[in-house]
Amino acid sequence: TYMAMTLTGKWDPYKVGFAPFVPGVYMAPYAYCYRCPLHLEYPDCGLACVEYIEKKMLKTRVNPREVGAIIAEPVQGEGGFIAPPPEYFKELRRLCDEYGFKLIVDEIQTGFGRTGKLWAIEHYGVEPDLMTMAKALASGLPLSAVVGSEELMGGVYPGSLGGTYGGNPIACSVALKVIEIMQREHIPERAAKLGVELRRRLEELQERHEVIGDVRGLGPMLAMELVKDRKTKEPYGEAASKVIKEALSRGLLLLKAGLYGNCIRLHPPLTIEEELLDRGMNILDEALKSL
Repeated sequence: TYMAMTLTGKWDPYKVGFAPFVPGVYMAPYAYCYRCPLHLEYPDCGLACVEYIEKKMLKTRVNPREVGAIIAEPVQGEGGFIAPPPEYFKELRRLCDEYGFKLIVDEIQTGFGRTGKLWAIEHYGVEPDLMTMAKALASGLPLSAVVGSEELMGGVYPGSLGGTYGGNPIACSVALKVIEIMQREHIPERAAKLGVELRRRLEELQERHEVIGDVRGLGPMLAMELVKDRKTKEPYGEAASKVIKEALSRGLLLLKAGLYGNCIRLHPPLTIEEELLDRGMNILDEALKSL
């Protein structure tokens, strides 16, 4: 738990009051192209955020020989559903291969069809060394898992890793059924079609509501970032709170996210029917009009 708290970049509420944290963990800038941390523009930047890791961090902050792994989300969840450029993870994979690091991908929010593929990392054509999963794995029951390469997982002696509550038989049984249904009902493929439709509708809302500065994500894992001014991109967290409150009063549940609390996440059920999707989008439209 303490290591997980160290790894997250979301200070409030996960880290407040618990410092200092585990040493040897370094945060690198993510490919947040709407608000580039390096103040550049994609694609002219040449993925400077990856270059920053190689040319700055590995030169001045940590010896490459002391790095065990790079850990990243294929789409940042709490960060505001930030999907990096298509070649981003290929470059991270290159770094790992060149310097001998492992690539660990966090698929806890993105896995099991949420982005229109079974795993979000598939969008980038990269194979990680380790992958974490949870949430949709057991459809609401508490279960998490880690999978990895034979090189890594084969080195673990049977029975040497575990805990009191690991491998709960009910949760494991449900997970097997979830996987069976996902395959039988072609849920990832259905999610991909849902993502196309949901993005189209969000972009239509963006055309009508100046407060929506950005629409982004992968598949139906989408978010809109609210701003006071599209040119300055000044975050508008108060507007996000108002929209969420208004939508809730009309029967639609939404979640905030992002560094400034100005992003509204949309992650509908992957089995949602068109009529219910229409209703939800109409409520969202009305909530935006209330600003």
